[in-house]
Amino acid sequence: MLKVNLLPAVDTKVSLIGRRSMIPLNQKVMKQIEEAPYGSILVYDMEQVEGMNGSGIDEVIIKPLKWILQESKTHNKYLYLINLNEEEDHLYNLRKSLQGEEVVLVAQTETSVEIIGDLGDASRELLELAYQHKKITARTAADVLGKKNNSVSTQLIKLHDQRLLQRQEDQLEEGGRQFVYSSLF
Repeated sequence: MLKVNLLPAVDTKVSLIGRRSMIPLNQKVMKQIEEAPYGSILVYDMEQVEGMNGSGIDEVIIKPLKWILQESKTHNKYLYLINLNEEEDHLYNLRKSLQGEEVVLVAQTETSVEIIGDLGDASRELLELAYQHKKITARTAADVLGKKNNSVSTQLIKLHDQRLLQRQEDQLEEGGRQFVYSSLF
């Protein structure tokens, strides 16, 4: 895990309000993301954020996430959030800002995973299952959910392509291969 620093100093807070003031922060964040090693899991600590609106979220979260998605073949990076603040309405503002966007985020809470963005019910159920188990194969998920292996496999590939799950290929002793999908945290 590699923490993306949103702040110039450790003891300060940042406000993600307004597009113009967020452009320099976008550039700073993008530089950190681009320079991160191949396969990095990046995390935004939202404890540093005291307020946000759609413009700030677009500059500092949505645009970097879209870059990660676009460059996934060459950079293989992932992004998730921690420490969402209820008093600052982080989750509400993020959900509103991600409506209609083609990105989905996961956030780690003390007890579970928050899925933020437009994701179908079947994919959401599968993603939640993957985070509960930490590692999962299509076969295991299909058995647990009572669904066909092929449809679950297709959904897992899509969740990986959305940078919501990591994937590794394992060689089977009896020959062949299988993909193992892992949560980001």
